Amino acid sequence: MDFELDPDQQAILDAVSALLAQHAGAARAIELQPKDAYDEVLDTALAEAGFTAVARGEGTGPLEAAVIGDAVAAAAGVVSYGASALVLPGIGQG
Repeated sequence: MDFELDPDQQAILDAVSALLAQHAGAARAIELQPKDAYDEVLDTALAEAGFTAVARGEGTGPLEAAVIGDAVAAAAGVVSYGASALVLPGIGQG
């Protein structure tokens, strides 16, 4: 089994990592925590960049969406990426 990202997957990871560097991170999560807030700014940025549609995209699928979800979690993104990008499309709601 090959666990290396192919060039397209790496490009997706690089792009989402750049977006996350601007909109996520520990400082942003700490800022939102006292308000128990959801990060609408990050959620909108991910959607506008097309990352929430990757699971049902042409040439992409759940694996690429999972790679993005891992990056969002690693960047302490305070969004429900997994639900909107992986679960909803799987049950025909996205």
